[in-house]
Amino acid sequence: MSERILARPSVTVATIVERDGRFLFVEEETRAGRKLNQPAGHLESGESLPAAAVQRYEHELYSFLEAKYATVLSGFASKPELTDDLKAALDKALADFAKVFRT
Repeated sequence: MSERILARPSVTVATIVERDGRFLFVEEETRAGRKLNQPAGHLESGESLPAAAVQRYEHELYSFLEAKYATVLSGFASKPELTDDLKAALDKALADFAKVFRT
């Protein structure tokens, strides 16, 4: 009797994030060129759907901060408290991230 190997199912989690009639999109490079997509990824083992949706949004925020505001991230890594300067830089970064939302 041959043994059957079952493939592990793959669940894609995509989020639609709306703010004041604007939506968060991710720009992705594909073989067909640059495309807009919503934040998405695969459900990890033991992860709930709501937690996965939040994690996709957090990933996009972190990627944005890493690319454009690395000093904010390093500020959090090096200081145990939120200083006024770090808070101002974070506020600016979050305001710029909000501009990523498209209509």
